[in-house]
Amino acid sequence: MAFVAKHPGVSAERAAAHVRDELAAAHGLLSGGRAGDAEIVHDARRAITRARGELRLIAPKFSEVRRQIDGSLRAALHELAPARDAEATLEACAALRRHARCDQERASLERLAARVAQHALRADLGEACGHLDAAREACWRFEGLVIDHADPDGALARCYRRCRRRLRVARATRSAIALHAWRRQLRHLRTHLTLLSESDPGSEPLRVARARAHRLATTLGDHHDLTLVLRAARSLPHKRDRKRIRRAVRRREQALRRKAFARGRRLFADRPRRAVGRWLGSAA
Repeated sequence: MAFVAKHPGVSAERAAAHVRDELAAAHGLLSGGRAGDAEIVHDARRAITRARGELRLIAPKFSEVRRQIDGSLRAALHELAPARDAEATLEACAALRRHARCDQERASLERLAARVAQHALRADLGEACGHLDAAREACWRFEGLVIDHADPDGALARCYRRCRRRLRVARATRSAIALHAWRRQLRHLRTHLTLLSESDPGSEPLRVARARAHRLATTLGDHHDLTLVLRAARSLPHKRDRKRIRRAVRRREQALRRKAFARGRRLFADRPRRAVGRWLGSAA
């Protein structure tokens, strides 16, 4: 998809074909999978998220079509969210157990994990496939159009700038909501960097930036999953379990915030145009 953004005059139909390929891959996974298969759901979500990132590289003149497709993809992700959240909660509980300070904390986390596994919701794969079908159908509306205003430098700089703003808000408030908003914007930057690095695999600046964005996204994802743990802990019947889990989560949140801010400072040290110029090898 990155070649589309870097070469004006490529047909929008050809650009959308890349999106359809990602959606076809996700549809194939879901149509042949089981609602409780966490790996299937995870791989499908990755393909859908990648398709959304690719859509952002299509010129703004097609924003109406893009919004329609993106709405269908968001709906598909929503159907897959229950299964993803259950799996993420279990993984976060396992990480918290590794960092627990006492046996009582570990026992409380084990009870929570058992409860989450017992009551985990299943993803509605049929509904998700329906939304993917709608998005794939909408992609055909690109037929006959031509991308005559491709600006990868501008698109990447805008995404980078939004991430820096989210970082400033997160550092000022230190709230879980602000860090999650930063993480959501970072996903788009990471997708841009991935696509551009695939079109120029020999670029060391792009490779480094992509790796840093990946590590930062992982840290912010781990931080967000702690919110799911706190939400699930409300269902525990004993107050002492809820209190121990809250204490373990707060400690882990502080450690992950420090790591995220340190990684964010390295990734977003430069101003947008300077960073993008260095990554793409153009004038800063």
